[in-house]
Amino acid sequence: SSVSRISHESILVALPEDINFLTESRCVIRRQIEFFRATKEDVNAMRNGRSRLPQVGQVGIRCIHCKHLFHQDRPTRATVFPSSLDQVYTAVKNWQHFHVGACTEIPQDFRERIAASSGKRKRANGSGSAYWADAAKKLGVAEYKHGLCFEKDIGAFEDTIPFNFTSI
Repeated sequence: SSVSRISHESILVALPEDINFLTESRCVIRRQIEFFRATKEDVNAMRNGRSRLPQVGQVGIRCIHCKHLFHQDRPTRATVFPSSLDQVYTAVKNWQHFHVGACTEIPQDFRERIAASSGKRKRANGSGSAYWADAAKKLGVAEYKHGLCFEKDIGAFEDTIPFNFTSI
């Protein structure tokens, strides 16, 4: 089961079956970002300019290429915290639009592959938010009142919204 793989602070957003449902450009994008558990340092670094801060342990999405930089040195939208599973797709689209062009850590070959494949519409059935939400669930991401968390951490958050992994 893919849920049992969750043992670290982060996990790549990509799944092996993405290629069956998504365009090539979306598959490439999903290999450049990861779900991660926010630390105290992450939350403290986001205090400037945010009306709602993530909680320690909350799951966000971040660029794998610039995550090693100090928070203040990361380009715009390097880290995003979707408010629900349905918002994962929108968060990633915004990441692609705002972050990819600004992040100097992203390798040129990634940029070229996105540009070369972005016009291709080979597969559309996974392009909407439903596939992205289901894929997040397969990776062990769950919703709670204020955002996302890893399913194994769900007991640490109040007002969680449980879901059934066997129905995925």
